[in-house]
Amino acid sequence: MSFGYRVLGFGQSEISLFPQENFSLSAETLIDGNNNLDVFGFDLDRHNRGKGAICWRDGGNIRIKVFTSSTGNAITLGSTQTIALGANFRNDADNLAYIGSDKFVIGYIKNGDSQNNSTNPCVRICTVSGTTVSVGSETVVRGSYSNGMITCGDEEVDDRLCVMYTTYHNSAYRVMVQAATVSGTTPSFGSMTELTSDNGNAHSQSYRNGRLMIAYKDHYGANFSTVVRACSVSGSSITLGSQTSYDSTQHAKNGYVRVNPNNTNEAIVANQNKSNNKPQLKIATLSSNSVSFGSFITVDDKNVETHKVRWNKLFEDKIVSIYTDEDATASDPGRAKFKVGTIDGSSINYGDEISLLGSNAGAQLFEFDAHADGADKFFYIYKTDSDNYSAIRIGQMGGRS
Repeated sequence: MSFGYRVLGFGQSEISLFPQENFSLSAETLIDGNNNLDVFGFDLDRHNRGKGAICWRDGGNIRIKVFTSSTGNAITLGSTQTIALGANFRNDADNLAYIGSDKFVIGYIKNGDSQNNSTNPCVRICTVSGTTVSVGSETVVRGSYSNGMITCGDEEVDDRLCVMYTTYHNSAYRVMVQAATVSGTTPSFGSMTELTSDNGNAHSQSYRNGRLMIAYKDHYGANFSTVVRACSVSGSSITLGSQTSYDSTQHAKNGYVRVNPNNTNEAIVANQNKSNNKPQLKIATLSSNSVSFGSFITVDDKNVETHKVRWNKLFEDKIVSIYTDEDATASDPGRAKFKVGTIDGSSINYGDEISLLGSNAGAQLFEFDAHADGADKFFYIYKTDSDNYSAIRIGQMGGRS
């Protein structure tokens, strides 16, 4: 299979990923009229093709916009909605997730700079009518000092969500996970489930059809290794599997996990090699709540940051590795790079590296449309080259319209 690349003009490119099929980028659409947006949440509505939501921090406010897109890849942004929180809150990454048709959750840490018992992980359930967002009331997940919150929704079952965070408990900053069911805009959380017996840091979650796969850092024994667990979730109750080492290197890089949308007994965990920053990953096989890994696969021979993987639901053996090229120069078409990989048993065959045009700040937020009519498209948020504005494009994979 050959892979090629040619520039068609500003804002467009064409890449051959599959025989007689093309890849293209839509025109650039700015998210807001201000540069340097602190975007911390982005997701797509699996029930409604080409529809999603974006949130960012603006001083003491969370700003939200919902967008829709046409089959021709024109993006329409709704008006900005505001959640006023006051200046003292924390907006960790990966804190917007759809949990149903026209319904998503936003997570944040209230009083995030106080470092006292008022520093609490919180969520709000938002509903959408057209491109107008209605924000539900605040739910405090834990009324004690916490940080590093990550929020995700079940990608197949509606009105289910999980949050992971680090909190001070039993004389250590332990990583906790909690599940919730949602009725309307009201979440009902189960009890905290402890992941680490000592200090730790939350990295990522992937939640699909009752299967929760989580990655985090375990400080036990001062090793600071990256580990994973497979969990089963029933309503708001979580059953933990055993902790399994993903990267045992001391001070290993953060791990980003993703469950296969076509097979919940398979997942991929991605990060960078600690010694040389090369992008790497492992394929995980899940049996009940047990995890087994193959060997590390090196994606590219270069220095990168923020290596993540996304599955293409339309082509079940296709993944995309996306990362920031730390060696890129000003003459490169974009610092965000990706490679399309084809899974073959325990190995992955990668095509040529591709630059996402206009990506000044490198790898940002990237999701495939999981709707049946749009699953070969991805939506990509990035910082523009010329003025550092946040923008969004649609990529078309497989040549479908």
